[in-house]
Amino acid sequence: MDIHRAVNFKVNYEFTELAEIYGDEALIKKIGCVFVSKNGSGSTIADDFVSISPLHGRACIKYYEGNYFSLKGTGWTFGGPRFFMSPTHEELFYGLLPEDYAKKELLVSNVLSEKNFLAGRVVGYGVLGEPFSSLEIDGKLFSPSILYTQMISPYRIADLMYFNLEKRRELFIESYLPLSSQSQGSKLDNLFWDFLENLSKANNRLINLSGVNDSLMWDNVTLACEIVDFENIYLPNVNSKHSLKHLRLDDRQKQSYVWLFELLYKMVNVLELDISFQEIALQSFICCEDDLQKENKKFLEGFIYSNV
Repeated sequence: MDIHRAVNFKVNYEFTELAEIYGDEALIKKIGCVFVSKNGSGSTIADDFVSISPLHGRACIKYYEGNYFSLKGTGWTFGGPRFFMSPTHEELFYGLLPEDYAKKELLVSNVLSEKNFLAGRVVGYGVLGEPFSSLEIDGKLFSPSILYTQMISPYRIADLMYFNLEKRRELFIESYLPLSSQSQGSKLDNLFWDFLENLSKANNRLINLSGVNDSLMWDNVTLACEIVDFENIYLPNVNSKHSLKHLRLDDRQKQSYVWLFELLYKMVNVLELDISFQEIALQSFICCEDDLQKENKKFLEGFIYSNV
């Protein structure tokens, strides 16, 4: 299966080993593990691992046995060093994923899978061996890992901006049409409204579970309407030190509705559909109106119907 890349964008990967594996060990071993290549004489290039666009700053895609898998933490894809420590953010290595974050993503994904959310499914993660295992921050081992997430579509909505209009529309239709409930074929407007309804209901359902997606952006949703990247999703029954927990939860939940409208509006713009922000917000509200919590319904009515 061909995976389309942004024009003039290519990252080479070479095979590497995992020191430990958690989750579906057999599947992860079959998929294999890679890291951004040094391009040295001893490099063994893994041609079937692809980075789609600059958007995937530390992740690549592998197509395996009819499914797409994202490998997150496989190195910095923008060139220069393969990974480096941020000069401005503590505990951040660009291109790498800390094991603690991988653990959280696996836990959150398991809960969402149990509840049949349309979301990427984390199948497990592996901890990188040498030379990565010796990385330290303030004298403590960093423990970088590779997260394996199964997805229906390898493309994030934001990936569309790296393609021409014809390819943008083609990728959306190919990715979403098999999942759509629309009976009017592949007409773009109809597919988009169906996409909006599914994503709106999923977001509201997460909120009704007393959770919130603190990173509901167009680079964290695939063209198959799957939520991916679970680092910043809060669920009350998932314990993680990388969680805001109940801190201003009501406000964060309200903000996620606005983020939803924004990402959908960006989507209609890259697809060049004649749909306004106001139409998006109103239709998203109508889709979920009967299931909205009282305070969230009040907030959205004020947001959508206000003339201020």
